[in-house]
Amino acid sequence: MANNYRSLNWKPIAKSLLKIGVSGLLLYVVYKKLGNEQVLNLFTRLNWWYVVLAFIAFNIGQNFSVLRSGLFLKSVGVHLGHFEQIKLFYKGMLYNLILPGGIGGDGYKVLLIKRLMGVSAKSLVKIFLTERLAGMAAMCTYLGLFGLLGFREFAPWHYIAGGILLLGYPAFYVISFLPFIKLEKVVLATFFHCHLNQFFQIAAFLLLIQSAHIPFEPVTYGAVFLMSSIAIVIPISIGGVGLRESVFVLAASYLSINANAGVVSSVLFFLINATSSVFGLVLPDKIKFSDAEIINGTIE
Repeated sequence: MANNYRSLNWKPIAKSLLKIGVSGLLLYVVYKKLGNEQVLNLFTRLNWWYVVLAFIAFNIGQNFSVLRSGLFLKSVGVHLGHFEQIKLFYKGMLYNLILPGGIGGDGYKVLLIKRLMGVSAKSLVKIFLTERLAGMAAMCTYLGLFGLLGFREFAPWHYIAGGILLLGYPAFYVISFLPFIKLEKVVLATFFHCHLNQFFQIAAFLLLIQSAHIPFEPVTYGAVFLMSSIAIVIPISIGGVGLRESVFVLAASYLSINANAGVVSSVLFFLINATSSVFGLVLPDKIKFSDAEIINGTIE
């Protein structure tokens, strides 16, 4: 028993406990500031048809992510059918929620593909990291667009910020030419996949705001949602719980938004993500890889 106790890897357990603690603390601060009663009242008045539409929009967006991921995998010679890509992607979503670290899902995919296909871990880590950065660049593009369309009270800074952020994806495309990346073709090929995925994520969140029966400016709420999506990349909480809500509470101090609606919608968005990830449990474990045509010089 003592040997088993000592052999346990306490580092991931400690990380998970720390993240749970951070999420709990952030949620406590958020609800202390807003008041549980106001938030609960909003939950009781939700139009659940909008929540269902948000669930559908979210998963349509994920389907574009599946297609994007498939193109990245093809760049290193891993060819999967669409249903196999869906299985791999949703299992990755599930592991992102339940494993320590923000790249638990990508780590699972790297280990699985490396074991079954013999593709080098270095190549796989590179493409999954580049894929994430491509998604981040697409977020910056939308954030730049919203910055130009709204936030007039912050002129002329909103023009400057918008212009800088609109350069996000073009700059990332240029970076993809670097010798240690060399993924410019796949980055360009997945341009629309990245942007359509983000479009449907934003649409899903705005549908959740709509479900709360409050008047709202889509541009403002969309921009804060994107800022919160960037914030949750920081791996200090479980699935971003607490971080996204905190961003809305903070933003409400500067912008004309309803913090309660933002918090409720953030919680619902996480629940939609978690519910969708359950598909990773029910889908068959076995991933069937087609015979890969290894691209010369890509796989080390």
